[in-house]
Amino acid sequence: MDQIVRTIPNYKVIEKLGECPQSIIYKAFHKKNPDRQLALRVLNAVSVSERQRRHFRQRIEHLKILHDIHLITPLSFDVKEDAAFITQEYFKGINTRRVGQKTNQDYLE
Repeated sequence: MDQIVRTIPNYKVIEKLGECPQSIIYKAFHKKNPDRQLALRVLNAVSVSERQRRHFRQRIEHLKILHDIHLITPLSFDVKEDAAFITQEYFKGINTRRVGQKTNQDYLE
């Protein structure tokens, strides 16, 4: 696991799910609630300003108020040491890269 993930307290990272230019996504759970799997999105930004932190928190609160069933609403945004991260519900699915590699026969099985 990446060094930054090890510095995030209260979370146990299970596996890396994916990566994009802005973040790395991990499957994890909060140590107080090990039965609830989460997606932990660790932002690649070296540092997050106080203004950016307020912006993230405000956006998350707005999404919670909307309660749109078509959106995966973030649960929280936090910064611990050098790691800025967003927690979301984890939904089991397939990697979109794998979808492009499958043939029609694979979907019939």
